[in-house]
Amino acid sequence: MTRQISSTHPSPVAHCRRAATARNLAERGMVTAEYAVGILAAVALALLMLKVFSDNSVYTALLRYVTSLIGHLSSYIG
Repeated sequence: MTRQISSTHPSPVAHCRRAATARNLAERGMVTAEYAVGILAAVALALLMLKVFSDNSVYTALLRYVTSLIGHLSSYIG
């Protein structure tokens, strides 16, 4: 006896393929959202760094710190 599958009920293989396609489409959108969040975070960090380094008092304080650090390290080297 041969069993025929009616057209109203999809085969298990077709059902799995449709489910996998739906998952892939959902994941594709999730990756896009993750990229968007990452880009927004990078832009926010860039704006914060621009604000910090464009302020003269912060810039001079960092410059003094780096030069004093180099002075301390040079005494150890030579």
